[in-house]
Amino acid sequence: MIDIETQLQWLDVDSATVTSGNVGQLFGRYIHRGMVQDNNMVINFDLNNGAVLIPDWKGWTRLIRLTRVPTSDKCDGGPKWIKLTTSLGKSIVGTEDTFVPLYNQTKVSSGFHGESKYFYELLVLGDIAFDPGDIIGDRKCTVRVRRCIDPVTDSSVDFDMVASAEYVNNKTSVGYDILTASEFYNANDIYLWNNQ
Repeated sequence: MIDIETQLQWLDVDSATVTSGNVGQLFGRYIHRGMVQDNNMVINFDLNNGAVLIPDWKGWTRLIRLTRVPTSDKCDGGPKWIKLTTSLGKSIVGTEDTFVPLYNQTKVSSGFHGESKYFYELLVLGDIAFDPGDIIGDRKCTVRVRRCIDPVTDSSVDFDMVASAEYVNNKTSVGYDILTASEFYNANDIYLWNNQ
C-alpha cells in the first residue's frame, strides 16, 4: 500500500489529458465509479467506463483497480510504513507489504529485438527494511527509476542504488493499492509492482 501523497501521472483516454498529482487526487477524480468492498473503497476501471493509463517502465499501462484502504481504524494501530530512498534522492513511502522489484544489473539478457532485459527479485519493503545490510549491501541491488539524472555524469539513468529503507511515523488515515495490466507502475519516479 502506498502513501496518499505519492505522486503519479495518469492519462484519461476519453478526454486525452495527462495529469500529474498525488494518488489521493487520482482517486478523487474517479470516486464516482467507486463501490465499497470489505470496508475499502474500490474503483474498477475498464474499457466500458473509460480507460485510464499510468506509466510503467515500457510506457503506459492500463489501470485496472485502485483501492483506498482505511488505516486509522485498525485494532493494532495500523500498518507500519517504510520510506525507501535511492542514492540520487528518489523516495517512496509504503507499507511493509509494498512490492518493489530489485534489480541486479549483472544479470542481463537480450530480448527478441535486441533490447536489454534485466532480471529482478520481487521483495516487499518489510524485507528490505528488516535486513538492509543483506538486501542492500551484499547484493548491490537497484530499483528502476524515471526522470533521474546522475549529477556526476549529468546523464539520465534508468537504475539507482537503494540507499536506505527505514521505518517512518506516518499518521495518514488511508493508503492506496494499485492494480495495472502490466503489473508494474511508476510512483514518485520509482517503479513498483502491483499490491493487489
